[in-house]
Amino acid sequence: MLHLAKLLHARGFYITFVNTNFNHKRVTRSGGAMALKHLEDFKLESIPDGLPLEHGRDVLSLCDATGKYFSSPFWDLVSKLNGSIQVPRLTA
Repeated sequence: MLHLAKLLHARGFYITFVNTNFNHKRVTRSGGAMALKHLEDFKLESIPDGLPLEHGRDVLSLCDATGKYFSSPFWDLVSKLNGSIQVPRLTA
């Protein structure tokens, strides 16, 4: 998905790449985010998936937790981004 986001960005799209906190830490630790750091119109954001960080993240637990806990942080992020003058309004 990050590759797709980079391709869209290269075509002029403003990108906000949203990941879970757990995966965001993995991306930043691997150095994958460093190549994007200088781009003002490419932002990385993260939200909780509902599981503790030390959890192993099996598919069933992750699906259950995101179904219960993901919606509210996601919509909070959408509201935050739409309220920012630095980020274009989110569109569908």
